[in-house]
Amino acid sequence: MRARRTLYVLVPCVVLVVIAGRPFFLSPPKSGENGTSQKAVSPAEFGLFVAPECLDIGTVWETSQFKWVLPIDNRSTKDVQIKGFWSSCVCADITQRSLQIPAHEKRDLELLIDLTPKLATEAQGDIHELRVSIHPEIETASGRRIVLKDWQVFGKVRPVLRLSARVWT
Repeated sequence: MRARRTLYVLVPCVVLVVIAGRPFFLSPPKSGENGTSQKAVSPAEFGLFVAPECLDIGTVWETSQFKWVLPIDNRSTKDVQIKGFWSSCVCADITQRSLQIPAHEKRDLELLIDLTPKLATEAQGDIHELRVSIHPEIETASGRRIVLKDWQVFGKVRPVLRLSARVWT
């Protein structure tokens, strides 16, 4: 009886998460929450850069496991500790939870992106657009956490199959 009651609570919760498309607990903290910065700060202010050509995945075939690497360059004179990463979409799985980037060095951030259509409109078209925001979260020397402005990974996705209704006359 107890297991059935748990299912009655768990199933609606899972359905809500799926319908919403993004669970609220995966969103980055809003400005001012959990000691985060009150204003949007560019990663460049901390010496962090991703080359623009590394953000464009081009036109790729739809797959549920598209691997992409973002090389993050620390151009500052100080080591930068990225405490976490936030994504704008549950379709992007970020393999590293944190990243230490020494001064004047690069480190790769690995992404695994599900490129399969999430909306009926995406499934019907020939090609659909992809845009995923990746927000790094750093901790300053004073211990304050700051969620930085995003790097936007973008491109176009070609469907593997295209279904269309045939009209008989």
